[in-house]
Amino acid sequence: MAVLLASNSSEATNKWVPYYWKRFHLGALANGTGSTDGNTYITQTTGTSAVAMTGFCISSHNCGYYYTLTFGSTGGDLFYVKKYTLDDTLVDTIYASETGEADDGKWWNKTTRVITIDVGVIVYIKDSSNYANNDVYKITLPSTDVMDRRRIWHGGYSTFIRMPYTEGIVYHSDIIPCNLKGRGMNINIGAYFTGESQIHASMKALTTNTSGEDTTGNSAVTCGLEWNLNPDGTHSNVAIEKYQVDFAVEDWALGTIFHDDIDPGVILDVSTNTHASSSDMTGALSTTGTASGLNVTVSGRAGHAKMYFSYVAGDGSPTILAYNQFWPVIITLT
Repeated sequence: MAVLLASNSSEATNKWVPYYWKRFHLGALANGTGSTDGNTYITQTTGTSAVAMTGFCISSHNCGYYYTLTFGSTGGDLFYVKKYTLDDTLVDTIYASETGEADDGKWWNKTTRVITIDVGVIVYIKDSSNYANNDVYKITLPSTDVMDRRRIWHGGYSTFIRMPYTEGIVYHSDIIPCNLKGRGMNINIGAYFTGESQIHASMKALTTNTSGEDTTGNSAVTCGLEWNLNPDGTHSNVAIEKYQVDFAVEDWALGTIFHDDIDPGVILDVSTNTHASSSDMTGALSTTGTASGLNVTVSGRAGHAKMYFSYVAGDGSPTILAYNQFWPVIITLT
């Protein structure tokens, strides 16, 4: 089935669980060098270019599947993803932003980067031009049991939130399932890979991947908390300005901002660790928005909280990101 989102993605995204998974290194192409258990998880099944590739598993959600990446176009800089059950049944052919074999809808390997191709599946593509047309790489994962034994119960929660794919889009998590009044929060968004074998030092952070449909321009993602006394309050799914959503529809007050108008496709823009103190009233800050007034500048820590990712409208030309990108978020309570 040709899709833009993996057919089982909704089962794991936006839902908070009280643990995260210690990452499992899938090792290097062909020989398994660097993998957590010494086994081989990444191979080239078609073609002989043998361009390096490595990866990680950070969730048990997709451990019942394996993936292939098929490269094509001039220089092998575009690819699409196929997802199979372990008995070789094709489940999804995952394109970037348009389904079909046209280059516009494929994932664009613009440069060497660490990306996510599905929930909990991370791939480091080490080359931007030397894959040959019709090269196919296979990525297998450890078993569900292996990953679930790597759960870390850390005194907080984790989830995966979809990265908004272009300007004007907002995605919201489910309600964070605890009382945050008087609690500080350490927030990890995305992932760092500094020091991991097979990962070049300059490629240390998880980044987004762009669709071949629109590869030029900038992304502009803001991430933060939102609050409501009513757990059933309505949401706007439209981002209209740098710190705002459409408040003609939105019923949730914006709260602490963790990422402020960053480009998640640029490694230097992405930071993955931040903190929200239990009391952070700063009434003079313009960066907390205007439409919600002081509701924004006071943490509140009352009622219900969610997290949002917003691709804000603004100056310049927006890119179109591959749709099936879900970023890990880990909250540790203090």
